[in-house]
Amino acid sequence: TYEYLEIEKSKSQEAKSEDDIFRLKEFLEQKERLPASTSEIVTDFASQILPKTYLSYNTFRRIFQHFTNIDAMKKLKLISPVIESEKEPSFFTMTVYAKDYRFILSDITGVVSSEGLNLIGMRSFKTKDDYAINQIQFTDSFGSGNISTEKIERLKSNVKIVLQGQKNVEDFVQSPSEWISFNKIPVGMVE
Repeated sequence: TYEYLEIEKSKSQEAKSEDDIFRLKEFLEQKERLPASTSEIVTDFASQILPKTYLSYNTFRRIFQHFTNIDAMKKLKLISPVIESEKEPSFFTMTVYAKDYRFILSDITGVVSSEGLNLIGMRSFKTKDDYAINQIQFTDSFGSGNISTEKIERLKSNVKIVLQGQKNVEDFVQSPSEWISFNKIPVGMVE
């Protein structure tokens, strides 16, 4: 019974993925006005990203943006990561495009925490040719999205420094950019 359910689940996911690819192709040709040959390249890119949930987590416009950034990195043979940030109402999203390696996620999250920011979400995707698309969502230490432009730029710079191997993430973690003291829990609250 379990095996049957797993097979049916897999079939359902494949059908949804095929539907998403078809709708992505339509979007690229109708909304972005790309020629069919270009939209085919973008849909091929999107269909090969792992995990397969990539299509469910990202809008079609964002998928096209990811393709554009990865394609530019390949054409320009960039070694340096490309980093974008976007303010949401209550948090920031930072997207890091870089060559994938074993500790990339721990390096990024270490730098985020060294800035006194709260990591609230993260998605990591990998292309067939070992590029990583890491989407990191974070708030300030109070849980709001009010983070200064200076802090965001410093975060991006520090992530680049670590991902390029110029400095270890441990250096940032051991000397955070700002001191955060956590409120003590009243004795009666924990027994």
